[in-house]
Amino acid sequence: MRQLARHLLCTSIEPGDAHQGSLEAVRKGSVMGFFAHFSQMNANRISGSEARKIVAEQNATLVDVRSENEFGSGHAQGARNIPVQVLASRLEEIPGDRPVVVYCASGARSAAAAQFLTQAGYTVYDGGGFMNMLS
Repeated sequence: MRQLARHLLCTSIEPGDAHQGSLEAVRKGSVMGFFAHFSQMNANRISGSEARKIVAEQNATLVDVRSENEFGSGHAQGARNIPVQVLASRLEEIPGDRPVVVYCASGARSAAAAQFLTQAGYTVYDGGGFMNMLS
């Protein structure tokens, strides 16, 4: 996670940027603080019903960015598991020609993943937490 956080910071934070809180969180060693900051700022957060509609109508790729253990305990139908910690090294598994919907357990990791994928050129929607995806 720390590697992904540092990558996002190195590629997206300018002095005075709105993400300055993320930079401070990582400097203090709080990777989860970094993700929490993105969770609060995500403008592309959608409801579970909107996520399902985008997946069905636009053939979007549904990505669960939780750990393998979390994914194994239950996941949204049709989701592929790419934990946020390894997202940067597994981009080739996500088609670039259609939208991507990401989700996690609470919405913090999905917000960071959405930010990262957007910067990588994907059209991304953040489904937030797992329970949101089911509602």
